[in-house]
Amino acid sequence: MTTPVPLESLGGEAVPVLVIAARDGARLAFSPQGGTICQWWGADGAERLYLSPTNPWAATDAIRGGVPVIFPQFAARGPLPKHGFARAARWSVAGQGLDEADGWGWVTLTFSDSPETLAVWPHRFRLELTARFDTNHLSIRLDVTNAGEEAFAFTTALHSYLSADVTDRVSGLAGLELIDSADGDRRLRAGDAPIPLDAPIDRIFLNAERPITLERAASVLRIEQSGFCDAVVWKPAAADRLPALPPDGHSRFVCVEAAVIGAPASLAPNQRWSGTQTLRALPLS
Repeated sequence: MTTPVPLESLGGEAVPVLVIAARDGARLAFSPQGGTICQWWGADGAERLYLSPTNPWAATDAIRGGVPVIFPQFAARGPLPKHGFARAARWSVAGQGLDEADGWGWVTLTFSDSPETLAVWPHRFRLELTARFDTNHLSIRLDVTNAGEEAFAFTTALHSYLSADVTDRVSGLAGLELIDSADGDRRLRAGDAPIPLDAPIDRIFLNAERPITLERAASVLRIEQSGFCDAVVWKPAAADRLPALPPDGHSRFVCVEAAVIGAPASLAPNQRWSGTQTLRALPLS
């Protein structure tokens, strides 16, 4: 089981973390640091996302866990630093509240170009991230708008860290073409069997606009996406020794990411692109 991160230890002066609630008692923690959704609790207090208990909450770093936003470059597939700059930048909170119609909680965060971003990526843009949730659903929408006078292309992802252990598995990706990032970007076809989580994996599944299921011992999480054409399943090895991750952290989560990687998205001036990932907690059948 994942060791919960105490609520009082979330964030700090350099990296604030705010918590909001839905009508049914579900809660969501988020931070302007990277526009990151940090944690999603059901009404029973169960943590659905993984958030590293050793996260340093540094103003210059991406948050290890939750749902970091990758933009405008995925991984090292381009000239920018790994995963671009949005995940470590300071976003603005545009609004938060409770939807009176359905009782869902919501928050919207925004991030736009700045002299710092223009120095490394010469394009004007606006990002808007809106999360809506209750105890059984978390829906995260990312909007990208070209605010400049020239077209640009980008890759992006919602880098969702899902609470999981080595006995769990991921299904729903059978038969898809994939890129094995851990094996020199070798192109393969996914097999029919669910993906076990007792070993490292780093694969990009192309044209993956279909439901994916995280099968856990005590619960099932259904993962759906729209706008995002690809999906990433990533689980590091213990030997990777990632920053801000405890020694056993690699065995506590799997990332199932909604992504645009294989074919970058292109936007003309004033155009907008939108992508959504929705997590649904389902009862065991």
